[in-house]
Amino acid sequence: MAKKRRITKESKMRLLFFGTFSVVIISYFIINTITMVFDIKSLSKEQQNLENNLVELQGEETNLNKELDKLKNDEYKARYAREYFLYSKEQGEYIFANILDEEDEIVEPEESQNDLYNYVIVAVISILLLVVLIILKRIRNSNRDE
Repeated sequence: MAKKRRITKESKMRLLFFGTFSVVIISYFIINTITMVFDIKSLSKEQQNLENNLVELQGEETNLNKELDKLKNDEYKARYAREYFLYSKEQGEYIFANILDEEDEIVEPEESQNDLYNYVIVAVISILLLVVLIILKRIRNSNRDE
């Protein structure tokens, strides 16, 4: 018959302390890693948006350079002034303006990454509490058996 090894109260407390400490450290690193992944994802989205914005601004720059070249022509300047600033060629000329109000675009806020981050933290803390409760239950059961 095999001899049953007795686990002392001191070794149980040591195991509980270091086990809990290890779980806390591991969960900290897991949360940190998940946070970094979300940060990298949001930064890559921001980078993509900025690259798209750069392409749009480069297109706008070429259009403005073309407009600048056109403004060197005197006939174009006169037509531009009549069209956009409502100047007339002759005295007594009637000018009808077609002025439309531009609707402001409604900017919807992007979904916050903080919500997802909070859910992850709550899930990890819940799992940690569950693990600690299971460990405590096993310790109590082993104390009852002895």
